[in-house]
Amino acid sequence: MPQLILIPNSLHEDHYECIPEYVKHYVKNINVFIYENPKPFRRLLVKLGLRDKINDSVSIQWNKHSDDPEWWKHLENFKNDNIGVISDAGSPGIADPGAKVVLWAQENDFIIRPMSGPNSIMLGLMGSGLNGQSFSFIGYLPIKENEKIKMIKKLESDSKQNNQTKIFIETPYRNDTLFKLLLDQLSKNTKLCIASNLTSKNERIYTKRIEQWKSTEYIIGKVPSIFLILA
Repeated sequence: MPQLILIPNSLHEDHYECIPEYVKHYVKNINVFIYENPKPFRRLLVKLGLRDKINDSVSIQWNKHSDDPEWWKHLENFKNDNIGVISDAGSPGIADPGAKVVLWAQENDFIIRPMSGPNSIMLGLMGSGLNGQSFSFIGYLPIKENEKIKMIKKLESDSKQNNQTKIFIETPYRNDTLFKLLLDQLSKNTKLCIASNLTSKNERIYTKRIEQWKSTEYIIGKVPSIFLILA
């Protein structure tokens, strides 16, 4: 039976030591790859010592903003091949458009093989000290400020009621804007963790109550970050 291999990618372009060695064993036997963007895909293959596969394999770009029927029709040509799915960063299918490809493979009787590797959601939760028994990942909060405030209030209320950690992300250039909004809107005893640059030499994971955060002058900067709260 054909296999769909879910291949983890680095969270940081300078740090590939977090990719397990056994991933290379599977990747070198794949000749059809589905990827998000060319640069992270090619960089991973180079770092794994498989540069030749960039040109010697079938490469299909996944456009996460499109559900073009022609794209899926083209994929039908590879129903008998082993296919590798590579995310731009982290684990395919987690906060990632690759989940739709996995569902397609499930429906077409592929053997699904997820490879372990870095995942910012799990790493942030592990390092936060917040509740790891019950948690939910929200993804991005609404863009409009009034809607974002409503969501923040709802997440805090749900967290308090269910003792559940709430996890969300933001576009890096909006990190500090979101941080300020969280300080303004969350209750003083709610715990907030900010985990940035995970797996890199500049990794930072800090958890404080809101009233403690307010006494700092912390700046996140435009770096990949995960936000976690527990009320």
